[in-house]
Parts: sequence; C-alpha cells; structure tokens
Amino acid sequence: MMQFTGTGLIASMRRLWGRRANDKARLCLAPQAEGMALAMLERDGQAVRVGRCEWLPAAEAALSLRIDGICVLVLPFADYRLLTLEEPQVPAEEIRQAIRWIVASRLPDVPIEAMSYDLIRIDPTRTGGARELLVAVAHIETLQRHLLTAEQIGVQLTAIDIPEQAQRNLTHFLLDDSQHQALLAITPYGGLLTVTQGGDLCFHRRFDLDWRRLCSADGSIAQTQLDRLGLELQRSVDYLERYRPDWRLSVLHVVPTLDPAIIGALAQRLNLPIETLALDRLGHPRHPEPDLLAHCWFALGGALRELMAER
Repeated sequence: MMQFTGTGLIASMRRLWGRRANDKARLCLAPQAEGMALAMLERDGQAVRVGRCEWLPAAEAALSLRIDGICVLVLPFADYRLLTLEEPQVPAEEIRQAIRWIVASRLPDVPIEAMSYDLIRIDPTRTGGARELLVAVAHIETLQRHLLTAEQIGVQLTAIDIPEQAQRNLTHFLLDDSQHQALLAITPYGGLLTVTQGGDLCFHRRFDLDWRRLCSADGSIAQTQLDRLGLELQRSVDYLERYRPDWRLSVLHVVPTLDPAIIGALAQRLNLPIETLALDRLGHPRHPEPDLLAHCWFALGGALRELMAER
C-alpha cells in the first residue's frame, strides 16, 4: 500500500517498533474477529503456486501458527477507514502535511497523533480534473495490537495492507488488466467490487451482506440476500457506465466463493455478463474449496504483494 515516502502505516510501525521492511515476504496473515487466515505463495521459476492456504478459529490462531519468517498483514475492514479526496494542489514535498490536515478535519473526534495513514492514488492515468486519492486511516493502537499478534506467532511484519489492494494484486496477477477489469469477491466479511487497470486500483465499493445467509439452504433467506446484492451491484454498474464509459467494462469476474447456481442467479439480475474467475495461475494442485477460499481470499492477495513487486 506504500505509494508515497514518509509516514505511512508501515513507517509508523518502524518508528514505534523498530521493524525493518524486507521485500521478499510471500506469507500473509489476514486476521478477523472469528479467526486468522494464512496464505503462503511460492515461486517456481516464473510460476507461482499456493504453498499454504489455511483458516484457523480465533482460539487456535496465535497458538498453532508458529511460523518463523517475514510476512504481510491485511487488515480487516473494521480496523481502518477509507477516505476519498481530491489530491491537494501543493508541491510534492508538502502533500503529506496537507493530507494530515484534511484527515484531521474529516475525523475531528480522533486526535491526529493517534492515527496512522497511507495514500493510494486512484486511477492515476486519468486525465482532466483533479486526481483522486484514497487515504487509509487506522489507529496506531490497532496496528500495535496486530504487531503483537504477529510477534506471538513468530513472524516479522514487513507491511500492512488493506483488502482493496489485496484484490487489486489478484486482479493484476490472474487477469489481463491492460484493459479495465471488474472483480467481485463475496466473503464472510462482506462483498468487495474493484476495478483495476495496469496494476492500479481505479474503483472500489464494499457491500455489507450476510455471506452465510446468501449460502443458506433456505431458499427464501438466500433469495433476499441475492436480490439485495443484485440491486447494489447493478447500481454500481450503472454508475460506472454513466461516469466512466471509457473503461468499457464488458464482463464482471466473480471469485468462486459461491455455489455456481448462486453465481448464475446473480448473473440474471445484472445487465453486465458474469464470468467465474479462473484460478489456474495460482498453481494450486487442488483449488481451495469455496468456503476456504472465501476466508483466505484477501490473504492470498496480500501474499502476492511482494511477488508482484519482483515482476
């Protein structure tokens, strides 16, 4: 997530904890309230394969994940906030100070000294008009808690990332994103729609839904969730078609965390064709089952972070 020099999330951790970054990390932890996801990727020449993909309930996570090494950590949605703003028209060396004051004005109830933030340029190739920035804001206390968990497990954090960037990594790796690519992931922690082009995050939207209800054997319960998701997705598609027709989105890729019948039913509710995302490039001898993939999706994307930097 580090796109700018200066005081970002990992830089704050260095200052507070004396950690050093190492760009060879291919392990990722993705903690949630209910447990911990772990993903480890291995490079074999030019190929990448999944070495580990696991989900551990909360009571087991810190005790059983005894791993020596370095890793990336992907924050859960609840542990940070994303602010969208126009890039300040100031000299490059002053941008972080300008962002600091904007963040303080947007979040007046939280002392700026208690927060750490990082910046992501949205759709950096866009021409005309002010460019947009995403500002990921997290409490330093929250980052300290995650670092302590990592120490208990036995790993050294090299970076902290967010699900939006993790999904961007997966889109860039699994799809040809020389053109804009839309990807939808439905997980137990909500849904995430992203559009990526050339390795850059161009659009994101979260969906607050109940994954277990969506997968419920009770047809009426699943139908309610499906109708809601279909409506929200179509609104996003309409927005993109209206305001970003130059992206020419022709298909929505869906991560196979759902039963094919549910994906098919969702396709009937959208004007945009749907395709199930192929995972062949991850090189797993047996692709994770939908339930495991749903829990570990963002961990897989986080593990790709440093491998993407090596390409």
